[in-house]
Amino acid sequence: MMRSCLLVLLLFFAFNCFSFPGYILLIGGGSEHSTPGSWNEHAYKWAVNNADNKKVAIIHYEDDGNGWYESYFVRKCGATYANSIVFDSKAEANTKAAYDTLVQYDMVFLRGGNQEQYYTTFNNTKIQEAIEDIYSGGGVIAGTSAGMAVLSEVFFTAARGTVHPGNCLNRPLADKITLRNDFINVLPGYITDIHVAKKGRLSRALAFLANWSYNHYILDGAIAVDDRTAFAIDTANIGHVFGTGAVRIISGDEESFSFNQGKLISDSVEVNQLLQGCTYNFSTEEITGFQQHISIANTQTKAGYTILASGGNKWVHNEQMIHDFVNIQGKNTAPVIIISEKITSTVREFKARLRNKVDAGVHVITLQGDNMSALDARKKLQRSEKILFVNNSAGSLNSFIEQKELGELLEKRIENDDAVLAFVGDDSRLAGKTVVRNYKEPGAAFYGKIKFSPGLELLNSTVIMPNTYLNKKNNANTQTAVPYSMVKDSLAYGVWLTTDNYVKYYTTGDKAYFTAGGKTPVMMAEFSGGPAGVASQTSYGYPDDDPRMIAGMKNMMIFTFDHSDSVRVDNFGYYR
Repeated sequence: MMRSCLLVLLLFFAFNCFSFPGYILLIGGGSEHSTPGSWNEHAYKWAVNNADNKKVAIIHYEDDGNGWYESYFVRKCGATYANSIVFDSKAEANTKAAYDTLVQYDMVFLRGGNQEQYYTTFNNTKIQEAIEDIYSGGGVIAGTSAGMAVLSEVFFTAARGTVHPGNCLNRPLADKITLRNDFINVLPGYITDIHVAKKGRLSRALAFLANWSYNHYILDGAIAVDDRTAFAIDTANIGHVFGTGAVRIISGDEESFSFNQGKLISDSVEVNQLLQGCTYNFSTEEITGFQQHISIANTQTKAGYTILASGGNKWVHNEQMIHDFVNIQGKNTAPVIIISEKITSTVREFKARLRNKVDAGVHVITLQGDNMSALDARKKLQRSEKILFVNNSAGSLNSFIEQKELGELLEKRIENDDAVLAFVGDDSRLAGKTVVRNYKEPGAAFYGKIKFSPGLELLNSTVIMPNTYLNKKNNANTQTAVPYSMVKDSLAYGVWLTTDNYVKYYTTGDKAYFTAGGKTPVMMAEFSGGPAGVASQTSYGYPDDDPRMIAGMKNMMIFTFDHSDSVRVDNFGYYR
């Protein structure tokens, strides 16, 4: 009995003895503001207040000649003294004088810039030693953008340049993903990423974790922080979120990542996406601060139809999906109906190319009804099992379906268990419950201007985002609109598609699945309900500004999969 009690006590001590010796402020980047109530105000004050002598050293490898940080920390945050210290060479950073200068401060702030330059200038120098000693002595270490990225046990050096998130699922083990673990380690067990919402980097954080686990060892997780967002970690092991966006705590285990022909296959990857006011306990994994509790009313429909949805609008993006569509169940003898708002050059191309693949003919029905009689259209619809949607808007399609006769017939045909439906690019949004309308409008999510419409609800608990990573101006919209829709409309699933892939919904008996096709794995989120919320903090703190359209949720799961895997979507959980 005594042995059992001793074992329990030892386990309790082992679990609870670790604590951060100092304070950490991780800032995902973005412009700070001096206005009262701005996104950075409380986070930066938190850092200064936890520095015993309230002296702040702003360090970098080159002089910016700005002086904003020095003024802000003293005038707005209560620092007794703030000074920029530049070490522009490794030799200078490795002097005793550099060490003696820096250890006079109880807070060190690393500006943004270039991770590789930080690494080559400060690695294994007296400056690195001074930062680690300040932290070990209970001081505050803060960093923004690149200055944040270098603070974790493992970090991305960008030695061969940045890595685009759109390439990460395809090549997670690429040589360009340069990761190191021999620098400033104030955050053991983790890797970080920055500017996550703005640059669409959730997939990149997954690739970083998978890469390191494959080549070295399993980390506790990744901490992926949005721009204008901060994560303040205290000596009690509690992380506090500040700012306009989300902090993502991403975790998996040795079975979470695998590779199919070098491509990343992920399951059982948990993402806790936290907003301002949330806390995360690194010892117990307890999360607090969400203001809502989302109940998912139902899981995915088990209807017997087959749905294919692609991520790109052009024929070249859809050749593999169309091949799958035409030959599904091993036959290309069924006629194909193309549904389009109007005849366009894109529609003409799809029709012409399909004619070379389909024995029974290809017919176009426009929502405007300008190319065939209603009688002919009815006859074509009644005979066809295969329907392709190209160049339709949610409003026009829903209005058409509400019409009697032809609209009602289309609705019946697409809901039949024998229907085979394909949605091209932007039309893929229509298959789900919620349509994200203006995702191509630069800044729409950042300024709270994303608009939504009802979809066809063929996938009645899903939102689909095509053209992910189409261009850098839209990355924030495509990254954040999916989880935002899931929280807003209580959806179980969110799917990100690129111009290089497509998703396929199918049923087997009473079970429903997603699988994928194309060159790049599909990334999908699953949320079974629970604590959640949406961002409320604005950049400047002005009460009339709209907050960013970023959602948070507890225990979101992320999967990446290709044709070799399936995700069961009539019930929560991942099944191979």
